[in-house]
Amino acid sequence: MARGFGAKRKRAPAKEGEGLVEEVEGDVLGIDIDSEVVKNEVAKEFQESKPYRHCVLKELCNEKVLRKVRDEIITNLRATFKETDIYKVLQTGDLANLDGLDKNSLGQLPHLKRLRDTIYSKEFRTFVESVAGLGSGELIDKTDCSCNIYPQGGHLLCHDDVIGTRKVSYIIYLTDPDSPWKSEDGGALALYDCIVDPKGKARKLPLPDYHPIKRLLPTWNTMVMFAVQPGKSFHDIEEVIVTDKPRLSISGWFHGEKPPEGSENATLNQILVNSKSSEWKGDSPCAAFDKVDPFVKLPSEVHADGWLSESEVEGLALYINPQYLVKSSVERIADKFVDDSHIQLYKFLNDALVDQLSKQIHDKDEEEGMFEGVIPPYESGVGGAWKMRGPTHKQRYLEMTCDAGGDLFSNLKECFGSPAFQKLLSYMTKVTLTSSRSCVRRFRPGLDYTLAHSGVETAGYQLDATLCMVEESEQWGLGEVGGYDCYMVNDIEAKGPNNASAEVYNEAADEDDETVTLPATNNCLNLVLSCEGVMRFTKYISATAPGSRWDIMNEFEITPDDDSDEDE
Repeated sequence: MARGFGAKRKRAPAKEGEGLVEEVEGDVLGIDIDSEVVKNEVAKEFQESKPYRHCVLKELCNEKVLRKVRDEIITNLRATFKETDIYKVLQTGDLANLDGLDKNSLGQLPHLKRLRDTIYSKEFRTFVESVAGLGSGELIDKTDCSCNIYPQGGHLLCHDDVIGTRKVSYIIYLTDPDSPWKSEDGGALALYDCIVDPKGKARKLPLPDYHPIKRLLPTWNTMVMFAVQPGKSFHDIEEVIVTDKPRLSISGWFHGEKPPEGSENATLNQILVNSKSSEWKGDSPCAAFDKVDPFVKLPSEVHADGWLSESEVEGLALYINPQYLVKSSVERIADKFVDDSHIQLYKFLNDALVDQLSKQIHDKDEEEGMFEGVIPPYESGVGGAWKMRGPTHKQRYLEMTCDAGGDLFSNLKECFGSPAFQKLLSYMTKVTLTSSRSCVRRFRPGLDYTLAHSGVETAGYQLDATLCMVEESEQWGLGEVGGYDCYMVNDIEAKGPNNASAEVYNEAADEDDETVTLPATNNCLNLVLSCEGVMRFTKYISATAPGSRWDIMNEFEITPDDDSDEDE
């Protein structure tokens, strides 16, 4: 979907043959990049900054010129809305393509073109090489940048920027010069340190901490630069909270001849590491941070034979809506599930239990300020049975890690682990359950998410049965506040991470690919049959969401029916 940014503003079109209709006055830069004093000061900041090498150039540009750049972008460029697992943003095309515009179109962007040419000039690249401690000529003549507009709700989740031959990342902020950006507006560039191994051992796969240690506001006429370091330069862009001043910037990269050393530890490679790999288990330093609970074999395979006994129905009725315990209703559900491979079962729990659960989650969210429309403290809700789950470049949410005596979610998890419930699932899906695992999760607004990664660890099939609980609100169904589950076919693993582009990694599936989106719905059980090659994620929960998303995620390894068509 294409949008004209600042569509209300009018400007007379250039006449045929006018070309550059507006004279570009004054120097573009406001700093002296030839000054040894400037270079030494910036280089010192760059080399000594924590958590990794970066610097902030203040008053980068001539004020008058930069205001005209901003005006040209708002008036004459079109931006496309993009939303995936990792970001929500309005973005223009690559500004390298300015050279291909006709004279009339280019005539509307003289200051923007001159700024782009200045940033990618040999002189400025030499300045960046000096500041970043790179060798002379190490940065190649390649233009790679675009304009990004983060409106309210816009965000970019944790990653390290390592794709291809990127060496140095930069952002030039073009936020409203007459309305200074404030911390409470959100939209900060947040820098993450890496988890330190308690034993002092070097990690094979560096992992970002749960929360950033530094926030840089998108201040007008500043430029942030940082070294692109695999498994090190972790950062995100916090959600923009303010409604009336979009976060406008030009961002891009300076490239080298070849990928940086250690690119095997880049975000993309780590996302694709199979959880069965020895990198993530046993005595690995990563295990404590990203432990994946193994599937537990069921005492005996659960088949959809016969029907539930009277005692089994009575036991399940303490939790489940009676309409889902009627054989004829379950048969209709099974028929639809076999056709679609997914289904949402609304009003799944009985009314009495839902009333209690709704009060529990509302009181907890209210106590921790989750209805205030701001990004809450990162430690909100942590304590007791609830622990943070990472790593942040793959996921962040709270998980109930032990039995919280008397907690309704603990009781419900126990019900879902019972043979009677597993038998009910087998009837509803017509599959045989062989092993299972389960966890209780909480996704807090303004903080939590999972990114797209393979939902099936081994060749075969998997049944996901996820019960969702949220505050009753139409906002969830619209998808604007996130919180939905998305399943999509992706061929990154087939291509291999070294052949994957930024678009393949970040973008949702193509139109020809199968994609299933299940909105966060209160008291709803989502059943999805998944297989190897299908990726899934839970979309980042906006700070403006009406509370947290709470769920119980049950996963089952299964055996398909003998007469099923494997290819189908």
